[in-house]
Amino acid sequence: MNLFPEFSFGYADHTAWNEPNNILITLMGAALGMDFIEKHVTNVYGKKRVDWESTVSIDMFNEIADKLEILSNASLICVNLIDFVVSTLLEKFNNKLG
Repeated sequence: MNLFPEFSFGYADHTAWNEPNNILITLMGAALGMDFIEKHVTNVYGKKRVDWESTVSIDMFNEIADKLEILSNASLICVNLIDFVVSTLLEKFNNKLG
């Protein structure tokens, strides 16, 4: 992603609908810094149609959305904390110099 910063990147999540770690896998994909996450949503699990193997329920989709928001907020807190620590250390260092 650093090679092409002018582009947006996404994670096309095709994790099996019955994978016990479906939500965690989606969150890990998002944690890589993706701009978009693709999930297929259905109201009938296991019904054969295009990409049926990777569909999630509306409830699971909402749970993923809630957890992505938490992840996003936590990422912002971490970035702000790192910025604060670095700026504080630089200020202390510069004060010692002169």
